[in-house]
Amino acid sequence: MSPQEWQRAKPVLSVAAALVGHQRARLIEAEFPDEPTLRREVLVMLETHDTISRALGPAQLAALSSSSLDDFTGAPPPSDDETLTIGIRYGPYRVIRRLGAGGMGQVFLAEDTRLGRRVALKSLAGRWLASPNARQRLLQEARAVAALSHPYIATLYDVLEDADHLLLVMEYVEGRTAAALIAEGPIPLAQALRLASQIVDAVVYAHERGIVHCDLKPLNVQVALDGTAKVLDFGLAHAGHLSVAADPDTDTPLVKLIGTPPYMPPERLLTGTLNEAGDIYSLGVTLFELVTGQRPFQEPSFALLTGAILGTTPPPASSIAAGCPGSLDHVIARALEKDPKRRYRTARELGTAVRAVLDQVEPAATSWRSRALVGLAAIASAVIIPTLLGFIITATFNQTFGRSLSFGGERPLDWFLWGAKSLVSPFVYMTAIASVVLAVRFIVRVLSLFGPIDRARQGVVRIFRIVEKKLGLDDPVVFGQALAACGLVAVVLVLWTFLDLMTAFTGTTNVSRA
Repeated sequence: MSPQEWQRAKPVLSVAAALVGHQRARLIEAEFPDEPTLRREVLVMLETHDTISRALGPAQLAALSSSSLDDFTGAPPPSDDETLTIGIRYGPYRVIRRLGAGGMGQVFLAEDTRLGRRVALKSLAGRWLASPNARQRLLQEARAVAALSHPYIATLYDVLEDADHLLLVMEYVEGRTAAALIAEGPIPLAQALRLASQIVDAVVYAHERGIVHCDLKPLNVQVALDGTAKVLDFGLAHAGHLSVAADPDTDTPLVKLIGTPPYMPPERLLTGTLNEAGDIYSLGVTLFELVTGQRPFQEPSFALLTGAILGTTPPPASSIAAGCPGSLDHVIARALEKDPKRRYRTARELGTAVRAVLDQVEPAATSWRSRALVGLAAIASAVIIPTLLGFIITATFNQTFGRSLSFGGERPLDWFLWGAKSLVSPFVYMTAIASVVLAVRFIVRVLSLFGPIDRARQGVVRIFRIVEKKLGLDDPVVFGQALAACGLVAVVLVLWTFLDLMTAFTGTTNVSRA
């Protein structure tokens, strides 16, 4: 259905969703008398909406009608039993204040009195927890989630339970949600892509360990004060689904729809499917929202939202956000494909595509060449700082150390000139190296204007990326460790260079080197 046809069909869908049988058919026939294809598409959307409504049952339909589509998660509705008392200790955790409420329960800030750290307590309660089978399923899923240890995932530390409550003890991330960040105004494109890349990295890590999120959205991403993204509630939406669906003895209805409707993929709306492909679709919606500040489908009612997700194509992000490259439109469009088989096969593949766009937008901050320059700068600093310290010590004590120059009979000004020379030399070397690197980059860019040379250059870049991936240098933690190792080696070399100076403090005046 084209965008123009969708705009014409929307008011008809809103009215026809409340009609049945011949009344609905007559309305659609009257509105589109000479457009059989459009009539058929509208009827299919309405039939799909009816099917979903029957599968949801009266309780979930009532929840959809009484709350915002953004608040609906498909999880058991919150209850007053979930409220914790401020100042009271639950196990070793003392409740400080209420932080808010999520789809799985209310969240409180608490202090771990044993370790002296702050944590987030998520309180789950309700009749569905009275079933041993439900608790067992939820605890089983929580154990799997607790095993996740990743810099972009909020860690699940502990689980406390009694007859009435089940408390999830989670990492407290000070900051604000990505949804709050979006609401404050446009996010710079590079920052939005960096956040999206971190979120995708977290999903890759979880998927490779058999955990799906099922409710990915900006509200479930906390942005720390340093700008790092932390995905919240990993696996808990799925855990709640398993707990409720597995317990036929409770009065809670069987959950068919898990997640937040604007972020749900078409197959979940149709069949309730929970899998990795659904997370990839939700990542596409989240990426679109981070870049543009709005969701791809912004419909006020569940009937219209269902029709939009199933039967229309979202606008390109570049038509909303200035400066958005066409390559990003392609990435988002593939992530939001209606057919799961046409989306990215894995979250890792999506992450690679997002990082490629980030390289275009901000190449200096993400390429391996810039990281190499950062490493050279770190090594240079490791050389310059000890050199400065050596000069100060030498000038202060005015002694002869092994093969060092004698300062006897020289003016104090000469001491500083000698030290300044030792400081200037590393800067000269670094400037020369940087000039060579810039010259090579310029020559490569000029030669890349010729097709065969450009293809050869791309081949070399692919080889470097493969080597980078094999060595694990695409992981910021691994790269930081490698950089630290290089710095340590540089410090050792500098200390060896100043061996004369070091031994002088032990009273040795003549040092021989092998």
